[in-house]
Amino acid sequence: MVSFLKIKIPFWIVAISILPQWVFGSGPVDRRIQTAVDSWVGTGKVAGVVVGLLSPEGQKIFSSGVVSKGSGAKPGPDTIFEVGSITKVFTTLLFMDEVGKGRMALNDPVSIYMPPGLSLPKRARSWRNFWKLPSLEEPVRLRHLALHTSGFPRTPSILDIPKDWSVSDPDYITTAMVEDFFNRFTFKRDPGVAYEYSVINTGLLGIAVCTREQKDYESLLIGRILEPMGLKDTRMELSREQSKRLAQGYGVKGQPVASIHMARETAGSGNLKSTARDLLKFISFSLGFQPCPLESELKEALVPCFEINTLRKRSLGYEYLNTPYGSMAYQDGKTLGFQSFLAIFPMKRIGVVVLENSTQINSQAMAGIIVDIVMRDRENRNSLSSP
Repeated sequence: MVSFLKIKIPFWIVAISILPQWVFGSGPVDRRIQTAVDSWVGTGKVAGVVVGLLSPEGQKIFSSGVVSKGSGAKPGPDTIFEVGSITKVFTTLLFMDEVGKGRMALNDPVSIYMPPGLSLPKRARSWRNFWKLPSLEEPVRLRHLALHTSGFPRTPSILDIPKDWSVSDPDYITTAMVEDFFNRFTFKRDPGVAYEYSVINTGLLGIAVCTREQKDYESLLIGRILEPMGLKDTRMELSREQSKRLAQGYGVKGQPVASIHMARETAGSGNLKSTARDLLKFISFSLGFQPCPLESELKEALVPCFEINTLRKRSLGYEYLNTPYGSMAYQDGKTLGFQSFLAIFPMKRIGVVVLENSTQINSQAMAGIIVDIVMRDRENRNSLSSP
C-alpha cells in the first residue's frame, strides 16, 4: 500500500487536528508528481511552477523552474503569484459574508447597490413588442452575478479607451468604462436562464458590496476574509517585503511582462496575488480541516445549485466538473504573465493548487495531470485494501 506517510494515520485523527501538517515524501507518487512538474519546465515554455496538494494525509509542495529567468531562485510555498480569476472565489465569499450578516440577500436586485451614475442595461425589445419600453422581465439579482447567469457576456467591449491606456494601467476597467459599456449593451435574455462565465459579474458583485459598505474592496476583503483566515500573503497591494517575493511574469512569447493593476472598484474580478501556502490554507478551511469563522459560507459556496449541462454545474463560488474521480469544484485564473488553478474534491477532501509565472502551457492541463496521478494512486490503494 502506498501512502503519503510511512505510517497511515487514521482519518479521524487527521480531521480533528488543527491543520494537516506539511509532508515532504519521496515515494513513487511524489516522484511522479515531481517528474511531471520538472517536465513542464523542461519544455522551455514554463519559467517556474509551484504545485500544492492537500489531502487528509497532509500537505505537500512541489516546485521547479525559477522565480525569474536568470535569477536561479527556485519558487516555493511562499513565492507570490498573480492568481487572476481565483480572486472571484474571494469576492463571492465576501458577498456571502454580507448575506450571512443580513446586510444583503441573494435575491436583492443588483440595481439597488449600484453607485451613482452606473445603471444596469435594459433588455432588447423583440419585434413583436416593438411598441413597449425596453425592460427586463426579471431583474438581475445578486445571485445571478455569483452564479454567472446574469446574461452579461464574458468581457465588456470597451470603445472609449484612452490613448495611453494599457492593461497594466492602474485604471484598468474603471467604472467609467463599465458605464460606457452598459450604455451600449442590451440583454438578449432574462437572467437566471443560462450560464455564461463573465468577468463583469464578479466585478459588479464587488462594486455592490463596496457600495453597501461604503468601503474599498481590499479593505473589506482583508478585514472580513483574509485576516480572519490568516492569509497574510493574499493581497492586491504588496508590501515592500512581499514585492521581493513576487515572481516575474512571462507572456505568450516568453517575454517578461509588467504586473497587472486593475481599478480598485472592479478589482473583485481578478486583481489578487497569493501563494501556494495561503491557497492551501484556504482549501483546508473549505474542507473543514480546521475551524473557521466563515465555516457556513465556505460550505455554502461549494454547494452546486445551477446545472449548466450534463457534465458541469455551478455553485455560488465555483464551477463544477464531473470527472472520473467525482465532482471537482474549480476556478482558474490568467493574467498577462501568470496562470493559476484551484481545484477541490469535496467528497474526497482533496485539493490541488497550481501556480505558474508564464502563460504558454495551460495550468488546467497541469492540474489535470496531478489530479490523475493522485486519484489513481488512491484508487489503487483502496482496491488493495478492499476484501
